[in-house]
This record gives sequence, structure tokens and C-alpha cells, in this order.
Amino acid sequence: MGAEVINLCTRRIALAAFTVLTQLAASPWASSAQEDGDKEDAAVPLTVTGTVLDDAGQPLPGATIEWGVDTQRFSARQRVVTDREGHYSIRRGRIEERARLAASAPGFSAQLMGWDAEPGAGPIDFQLQRIPKDAAFVAGTVVDDYGEPVAGVVVEAFTPVVGVHSSFSWPTGRDYFPGPDRKATTDADGAFRIEDLAQPLFNDTGEVHLSLRSEHRHVNDANYPLGAGVTIRMHGSGRAGVLRGRLVDAKDGLPIASPKAVRIVQRHRTDVFDDVDDQGCLELPGPVTLGNTYSVNVYVAGYAAAEARLTAVNADSGGIADILLTPAPTLHGRLVDADNGAPIAGAELLYGLVGKVSYFEWSSFAKYTDGLHGLKFVQHATTDAEGRFWFCEPPEGEHGTIIGRPAGYAEIVLSPAERTIAPETGTLVVRLPREAVVMGLVVKDGKPVTEERVSVTGAKRGGLEQWRVGVKTDAEGRYRYGGLAAGEYVLHANGFAQPVTLGHAEQADVDLGHDAGTWSVHGFAPAGVSIAFSPMFDWQCRQLDAEADKEGRYQVQGLKPGRYRVRIDYVGRGFSRDHEVEVEVTRDGQQVDLEWRRPPQPKATT
Repeated sequence: MGAEVINLCTRRIALAAFTVLTQLAASPWASSAQEDGDKEDAAVPLTVTGTVLDDAGQPLPGATIEWGVDTQRFSARQRVVTDREGHYSIRRGRIEERARLAASAPGFSAQLMGWDAEPGAGPIDFQLQRIPKDAAFVAGTVVDDYGEPVAGVVVEAFTPVVGVHSSFSWPTGRDYFPGPDRKATTDADGAFRIEDLAQPLFNDTGEVHLSLRSEHRHVNDANYPLGAGVTIRMHGSGRAGVLRGRLVDAKDGLPIASPKAVRIVQRHRTDVFDDVDDQGCLELPGPVTLGNTYSVNVYVAGYAAAEARLTAVNADSGGIADILLTPAPTLHGRLVDADNGAPIAGAELLYGLVGKVSYFEWSSFAKYTDGLHGLKFVQHATTDAEGRFWFCEPPEGEHGTIIGRPAGYAEIVLSPAERTIAPETGTLVVRLPREAVVMGLVVKDGKPVTEERVSVTGAKRGGLEQWRVGVKTDAEGRYRYGGLAAGEYVLHANGFAQPVTLGHAEQADVDLGHDAGTWSVHGFAPAGVSIAFSPMFDWQCRQLDAEADKEGRYQVQGLKPGRYRVRIDYVGRGFSRDHEVEVEVTRDGQQVDLEWRRPPQPKATT
């Protein structure tokens, strides 16, 4: 029978002008083979040899041959050096699919070359050209807020960032060049110059992305035009300072001397400071920049949580700022075993004001702080031997959510509405049941799958989506996922998904992959696209994936008869496209060809 041809209508179409722009911004390490979805076979080591010559055709000893990708620094790439005859030999091991071969030498422009070598392929030779005086470069001056030159600034050049964030695109990454990292340090006049920025490596964008580093100074990374005359203004004094404050009771105006329970945390940091003297004074550890202003959250038992703005002062000065705290009740709590009432000691808890935040990312639990993921007045605490903990509540009557996952117990996501306060003590008592656990075997083609990621999704808790951390199967293909509360969940692994309902402290056995199908489909699609078949009928399998090779061939195995929603995705540098269509699988070995088709364009009307 003939091939079944499916015309996929575009759901998102990039503007032609933007497509051209993103093509211009392609990485210097990219090649047409990579654009077409070519993947190197990383499982088969290969050795390639060749010779590096100079522009006069003479052997170039001491040249560097490298194998790597554009997201790696020069020092992280696999490298060898040519011998006195300019010869090299480099062995390709397990590498990233976009890796390419390049040659470089001092005084010569780096040369980049794609490598689609197979066993027995011939040598790959390079001929490097000396850097001409008019070669692409960037040069300029770095100045401070007052226009004075800044010496000692490290300036590093990357490929330019092009594109914008939208529903179908994102900016290209700033990537490293082939050859040594392009760096320069400003001299006493603030001047710098970076060479070997050949225009072909940029695909003629005429720009370079610069990143600057200088102690106690800052400027955002940005694109700059190639050539001379670039002026970059860095902000900051260039000198270290200190943050000093005095805790003051806002009601009586007196210092809060030697508070017994205090946590002071600088925004974007997780380290906690608690050293306050008998005059209520504190000096936070650095590093901070003299003259810059920083946000500091202050939590003192008996007072509302407060955010202070402190400006860094000279360490030799006597400058100190008052931090006014409003008296308010502190949230005191106890974490106890739901079965026997025993205290749960050493449990790590997190408190935060949710606001408009819609999710909680468990992998970042220890990193959560104000400025990360949107929670406000973030506080970390560890229960003591009696299971006790405390948190300062925000002002104006707002209350935060308490989150944690003590070892052996169910996870906590306790919203303010779910709090249970003991009337006789005014203490929040959290009675925590033992963990529910799901475990089982993951199989593919009837065999256990090792190192397979198993993830768990479920309903919101405390109004937050739970982004849980996955686990991996062991050497026997088995997994164990604990720390769950009673509820309904879906297990995901190897394209399969299985619903499961757990009771308090229940242990359930759930295997994944036994219900696999035996049919396959194959066909042609645009080279390099990702293809996903999702069943439109009731089946444990949720998605089966494939990828078209450089000739556009693909095959999907493990199907059952029935109707599927087929999605194909293409991701380019700076843009993406995705398309969907429905396919009926009626026989094993069925051919289904997938083609791009632009949707009909509306006719102009007058």
C-alpha cells in the first residue's frame, strides 16, 4: 500500500524577518549537518588525523586542535597539540552531538570545521591564516560613573546574542569561540582590545557580546559593534564597604538589645546572620560594595518580619542605620508524629508568603530565599529536640505557607487556612503522618530499565503546583519514591504514566512498561525534528518518541492499534516550531510520512 502522507498545519509561524535574523545569529560552531538534525554516534570512538599548515603552506608546530561545543570554555574542550611537522591525532570519545573540530595558533585566526567522520575516513587538514591588521576586532575604553577610566577590568568576548523572547522564540545563547577564550584586561587608561573576531564566525552580524568583570563594579552583558571606539560605563565605587544597622522597637524607639531569637538574611542569599550586640547593633559580613544599597530581611521573635534597605558604608566610618521593627505575635509551632504525638526533631522547614506564586520547586528547597521563585519573607528553620520551630509573620496581617519533607514522613505544604492552633497555648501543632511510598519495576521490551527517571505529579497542595524531584531506577530496574502524603498521583517513566491513589502511610507496588504495544510505524519527516505519538485512547502509555535522522527517516516502536495525536517539534537557534495532527494506526509496519505545510493564508479584502 502507498504511504500515508499527513500535511501538518503550522500552529505558530515566525515572521520572515525574524527567521532571517535568527539564521544570521547561528552559532559559529553550528553546521548545516547540525541544522538538519545530524547526530554523531557517540558510542563509537574514532581517531582522526591531519596536518595544520600556515598561510604559506608550511607546517605549523604547536597549533592546538580541539574537539568540543560552543557552550564549553576552551579549557573544557578535548585538545591536542601538533608536532614539529604540524601533524596531529585526536581520538573522539563520548561527546555532545553539536561538537565540532577546530584549529588555532597564536597570531593566526582560528578555523572551524564540522566533523562527520566515519571509521576509515581520511585526514582532516587545516590551513590557518595570519590575523591581518584590518581583521574583525573590538576595542574601547571602560569608565566609571564619573567617566574616569577603570584599570584591571577583565573583558571577555562571546558570539552576539540575537532574538527576543516570545511565544515561539527566545534569544540565541552567548557562546564561546573556537580557539582560546577571547579575553583582555584594561590598562591604566581603561583601554582594551580583543582580536580574531572574524566576521564569518558571526555570520556578518557585525556585533560581539561582551561580559565585564571587576571587583565592586558591575555592568550587564550586552552586544557591542565590532571595531574601535566602544565606551562601556561600569557602575559601583570599586571599593568594599560594610552593612551596619541598629534594631529599634518602632513603638518605644528603644534599641532591641541582645534579642534571643533572630534571623537576618540578605536578599538573594541563604546564609543567616544572628549576631546582635547589647545595643541592638549588627554588622553583616560582606562582600558588599561601598555606596550600594542592599535589601535585608530581619526576623526577631516578638516582632513582625521586616525588610530594611541598608547602604554600604566605609568600614572606618561610624555610620549606622536604624531598622524599625513593629511588635507583633510570632508564629510558634511544634511538629509531632500523627500516630503517637512524639516530637519530630531535626526537620528542615521553610516559610514563605505565596502571593501570586503558583508552584513550589522541591529541588531548590535549600536555595529558596527572597528573590528566588517569588516567595516573600522566606525563612528556614530546623525543629529542636521537642519539635519546636518559630517564624515571624509579615506585617499587615498576612500569613505564609509552611513547607517541608522530614525524613520518613509525608511532605508538608501547610497553607494559612490549614493551620491548627492549640487554644490553650496559642501554638501551631502540625501532626504529620508517616510517608506514603510507591515502588516498583520499570521495563522496556520486557526487560528491566536501569537509570530510568521516575517522576511523580499530583494535585496542588496549599494552592501550589508541586514540582517534585525524580528518582532513578537501580541496577535491577526498580525504583522507590517516598515522602508522599495521602492523595492521587500519576507516575511517569519511559513514556508511560500510571495513576495511583495512596492512603496515609500506604506502600503501593506499581510497575511501569508492562503494557507496551508491539506495533511500529515508520516514515519520512523533516530532518532533525522530534516526533511524539500520544494515544487518544485509554492506555498506560502516554507518549512514544522518535527523532528523524539527517535523511528524514524515523521509526516509532511499541504502539498499539488506535488513534494518536502526533506532534513534531523543530528547535533552531533562537526559534522553535511545533505542529500536531491525528493519525490512525491500523497495522504493524504502517508508513506515515509527515510533511510541513503552511496554513492557507486569508485573501485580501477591499
